Amino acid sequence: MKMNEYLAPAKGDDGKEFERAMEKPAVDSMQPRFKSGVKPDQSYFESLFYIKTATKDLVERAYKPDSRKRDEWLRDFVRLEPNLRGALATVVAIDTNRGWRMIGGKNQVSKYTLMFHNIQAAPGLVGWRPSVSALSQAFWGSDMGGVLEFGRQGRNGPIRSLFVVDPAKCKLTGSSTRPLAYHPRGKSRQFWRWKDFIRVVAMPSTDEKYNGLGYCAVGGCTILAQLMIAVYEHDAEQLGAKAPRGLMLLLGISQKQWKEAMKARDAELTGGGYDYFNALAVIASATQEIDAKLIALSQLPVSFELREWLDMLMYGYALQFQYDPTEFWPVQFGALGRGDETRIQHEKATGKGRLAFPLTLQEQILGFLPDTLDFKFDQRDEQGDLLHASVNKAWADVAETLAGSSLVDLDEGRLLLADYGVIPRSWTTSSKKSSTDQQDDEYDENLGEVEEKDDIQSGKADDVGRMGHTRKAKVLREILLESPEIWRAAKTFGDEPIVQYSWPANTMITLWPSGDELLRPKMWKGF
Repeated sequence: MKMNEYLAPAKGDDGKEFERAMEKPAVDSMQPRFKSGVKPDQSYFESLFYIKTATKDLVERAYKPDSRKRDEWLRDFVRLEPNLRGALATVVAIDTNRGWRMIGGKNQVSKYTLMFHNIQAAPGLVGWRPSVSALSQAFWGSDMGGVLEFGRQGRNGPIRSLFVVDPAKCKLTGSSTRPLAYHPRGKSRQFWRWKDFIRVVAMPSTDEKYNGLGYCAVGGCTILAQLMIAVYEHDAEQLGAKAPRGLMLLLGISQKQWKEAMKARDAELTGGGYDYFNALAVIASATQEIDAKLIALSQLPVSFELREWLDMLMYGYALQFQYDPTEFWPVQFGALGRGDETRIQHEKATGKGRLAFPLTLQEQILGFLPDTLDFKFDQRDEQGDLLHASVNKAWADVAETLAGSSLVDLDEGRLLLADYGVIPRSWTTSSKKSSTDQQDDEYDENLGEVEEKDDIQSGKADDVGRMGHTRKAKVLREILLESPEIWRAAKTFGDEPIVQYSWPANTMITLWPSGDELLRPKMWKGF
């Protein structure tokens, strides 16, 4: 059974159930931390944003179906290694700042963008950016992944609000009807239906006993991070900030004299000799000769080079996050030179780790949005756009060469370009100008004006405009009607403008005056 069968408007509904629900009292989350009247607990905020005091326990928790202890350990562990914490912060920042757009009927787009901008990340922390930041942290830093709870108007009512969930409080049950058990702090557990939440997870396990538990990037970095932490410990010992783990051999000094000396030092220096020497095993012998030797039990390998080790460490982190290493660290360049290697690595990374989280979240969002809304994340940055443009140009050159050599005609050349996504598929239907094309070539005054209505809510759309030139509008129509969601929106909301909302620009542009106009075929009236 498809998710939309539960979440889409009921048969016979006019598609306005969300709008009516928004006018009703607010919906509470099933999480106690979001309920009014609950005693404040600082640990909720801390557990979400990883600001608890880091534990010194470096023993990795076992990977098992109940991931709560391991996810909590991973969350604390990442704070012990600055490079790993920096890599996580980098990918989370990229995910948080990624743009997106929503296309559909004007009223429906306005309502759902309002809901997206009011996602509750924590009590008192509301918004798209903090919520996506928390989901991204959970995606990369926990095996459970990011969990987003639906706030419904009634048990099976429309979704009216969204709440971020702490992944370390969740357990997968393996049930097809109630696949998630939520364990709130100090409260009894709750079993959630699959239509009560969405989940974004990296590398879900193929072993059925794990019930789809993922394996996060931070989990794959733990061995490297533990070695790096050991290097930090060694450096601290060498700099005198911390005593090395080892043996201290004392000659001419008894054990009793040593302890008394440490107590006296502790009395004078409020930081204490015992605190410094707590990692040492002291062996004392009262002889005539006085001597002291410190034998460290841990040493760095011979010919150890910190810079080389850091390069390999960051390569390992980049491999786990599926990112370009230069995104995290200025690594050494090889035989191709820094410029060429950076370009190649960026091109490879553009379609890997950079899209892992947004495409996963996009698919889950489309699962609960009405089928009259089209939602997509931006999939490329500026360098990715340039790469995409160069690929399109190369295919255009191929089509031009084939057409010039009479191997293919114009229609076949267009079909080739459409197969590789250079032009819309609708452009391949005919190479001749149809009567509809001639009508569209005439300037349509309705499409050249900027919308002057001020019924768009302030703060939700700062800029409202329209496409100007009719030829451009014709091309836009063909592209729009290729999307099933936009076609259904035009059919459902015939009297509403078809609009596009873009974030972070926070703009809403009218793509077509109404759904009926978008679907209505235009006839050539002659000269």
